[in-house]
Amino acid sequence: MKAIVALVALLAVGQAPPAAAPVKVSQRDFKRLAAAQKILILDVRPATAFRDGHILRAISLPLERGHWLAEYDATVERLKTAVKPIVIYCACSGETLSIEAADLLSEAGVHQDMRVLRGGWNTWVNDGSRVVTGPK
Repeated sequence: MKAIVALVALLAVGQAPPAAAPVKVSQRDFKRLAAAQKILILDVRPATAFRDGHILRAISLPLERGHWLAEYDATVERLKTAVKPIVIYCACSGETLSIEAADLLSEAGVHQDMRVLRGGWNTWVNDGSRVVTGPK
């Protein structure tokens, strides 16, 4: 009942309720989905880190100080029309940057099913998973 009252209060003052935290996907499930090409993979680490190594078929969307650079606006526009779920990864503790990216993308109008990769880049590399290099 208290949750309903809180939701009604938020709507009354014109605020949307807070977005639910994105689901965290295990490395094992991620590998299965990626191999079947059933997801879009989004890397939110710095562009230099992406060039040095990333997950196969990942799309680079580096976040810097709570936003992406204007040169990545076209990437965000493409994500708005995506039909596959989006799995976001970063190299930070607790997937905090991935969660922030999901929130920012949702605010920008990307309404696909967004998830974050549990353990992110660091676990991917430490497990000996495949890494590709280059700008794309």
